[in-house]
Amino acid sequence: MIALEANLAAGPALPRGSIAPALCADPRRAKLQDAFRIVTEKHPDRAEEIRQATARADEELAADPDQTIEVPELLFSICEVLGIEIDFSRLPDEYLGLDPNAPPDPDIVFDWERPPVPRATSPR
Repeated sequence: MIALEANLAAGPALPRGSIAPALCADPRRAKLQDAFRIVTEKHPDRAEEIRQATARADEELAADPDQTIEVPELLFSICEVLGIEIDFSRLPDEYLGLDPNAPPDPDIVFDWERPPVPRATSPR
């Protein structure tokens, strides 16, 4: 009886397989879980894929407590390891590492910005 009272006084125990509070507080975790839901939307074994991806993400996040690895890098590496194909047309830009408000990179030159290549005239 004393043991039961001690357990009750200690408060609820964390369920087996629970997530550490620091990991739950990591803002990248929620974004990754959302991204996994999107990329596995049409997968026949979606629940298992999400479970594996989340477990892998938890390992990666726990190994990076300083939060130096960005969400896109984590997402792409986990999907590659698990063999999950990403439909980039369905994934929002924030998960791709694209910031629509960022200034353009001056080192990137698109094809339509390049001058046309001079060509030889017709032999006629």
